Amino acid sequence: MATTAATIIRGAFETIGVIGEGETLSAAKGADGLRRLNLMLGSWTIQRGTIPVIAREVFTLVASQASYTIGPGGNFNTALPSRDDLVSAAILLTASTPNTELPIAVYNDATYDAIAVKGLSSSLAQGIYYSPTFPLGTIIPWAIPNTGVNALVLYLRKPLVAFTSLPAVYQLPAGAEEAIEYQLALRLCGPYSVPVDPDVKALAKASLAAFKRSNYRADVLTSGRGVWYDIEAGQLVPR
Repeated sequence: MATTAATIIRGAFETIGVIGEGETLSAAKGADGLRRLNLMLGSWTIQRGTIPVIAREVFTLVASQASYTIGPGGNFNTALPSRDDLVSAAILLTASTPNTELPIAVYNDATYDAIAVKGLSSSLAQGIYYSPTFPLGTIIPWAIPNTGVNALVLYLRKPLVAFTSLPAVYQLPAGAEEAIEYQLALRLCGPYSVPVDPDVKALAKASLAAFKRSNYRADVLTSGRGVWYDIEAGQLVPR
């Protein structure tokens, strides 16, 4: 649903009684509320249940290029992901009709460290290693593709973005606005010397829990033998 930071901040201040219903939100309270709202949303980006979207993004590969930067302005120009944001990866065979997507591994530190010949090249990468460097992350394919015909597909969790201004209009997923408003109300209690109302605390907890449940996706576990165990289906499926 469509909303603005001003609407959420006003609602949070009204919930804890700092401003009355219909009272004008002062510039000072608006600025402070926006700052605290964005700090809260920033902390939510590392809480898996508050990431409402998994986006499929396709990136061009360059023949024999050993690594790629990822982040705003990088080789892969997208929002800088954390390690947990990288859900899965695949190679897209763009020369085939229709295009075919082949899942590949996402290596952790130990698995990538154990690869003896990191400079090995091949027509197809078998996996990728992600190093969350800053300000741009680093994606390392292995083996290094020796052709630029194919593309890399990344499935990335996308968090709720920060509000750029009080009047800017944003589309939020179902349940998000209530969770944000009540959680912000709790955060405003301390700075504005307002006792925490038990009812507000309960509503904040319940709305955030409901929002997280709506974003839950069951993981698929690898068996290590070319098949995966799908928790939702309750069975092994081919990799």
